[in-house]
Amino acid sequence: MADGVRIETGQVAEVASKLAADADEGFASAVARSATLHAHGVVFGAAVPGGTMLAAKERYARALAYTDANLRAYRRMAALLAAQADQVVRDLGAADRISAQSQQRLADLLGQS
Repeated sequence: MADGVRIETGQVAEVASKLAADADEGFASAVARSATLHAHGVVFGAAVPGGTMLAAKERYARALAYTDANLRAYRRMAALLAAQADQVVRDLGAADRISAQSQQRLADLLGQS
């Protein structure tokens, strides 16, 4: 029987698995830690009067908000990439099966099975 095309998908599947783990565990825990660490708000320099400290606190608060947003975006993107890599593995596996079936049909037609 013909073997088909046999596309190696092990590394793609491994990437998908690692990305899914990052999305589910790595980035998720980073987001949770960030939320916990910054739940109290920005309090440094609260007793210092003046606009300079207020401006610094506002910039720091914005930086924290951007960091949290980036962590959440990275998590979403890792999950999307993992899903796409899984789909690539499934599609390539289907291509292998279709190729093997086509080669078998040709071999049967030619009487070589």
